[in-house]
Amino acid sequence: MIRKRWKTGEDWNTYQREWRQRNLERERKHDRERSRLWRKRNPERNRQIRRKTQLTLKHKIINALGGKCGMCGNNDSIVLEVHHKVPLNTKNRQPYKEWRKALKNPESCTLLCANCHIKVHYDMDNKKTEIITATEA
Repeated sequence: MIRKRWKTGEDWNTYQREWRQRNLERERKHDRERSRLWRKRNPERNRQIRRKTQLTLKHKIINALGGKCGMCGNNDSIVLEVHHKVPLNTKNRQPYKEWRKALKNPESCTLLCANCHIKVHYDMDNKKTEIITATEA
């Protein structure tokens, strides 16, 4: 005989929902472990899913920022990159989170093609070098 573990008059869905609320952290840990194992067993499919997600997010950002390079006007989505006006922490980079932040706050970013983006960072590095040499002298 199977004994009910939920209260009389309470349906199974309600019991399940309450159980999940009481054991939320345990369920999250279980879900993370199950996801990790799936990614380990299906690396190629995982790569495909991540790439598709990455491209979708990139196209959303490109559309939100105007769809063309802010310096030269190039509109080829393959070469467009997001330049953050405020430099990011490069120690713990997580591109997906950075892109989501850019999508939420597009004023903090500029859309640049790869060549213009390299030029901007080259100029920024040279200014830093000039500042360091000026203060040391």
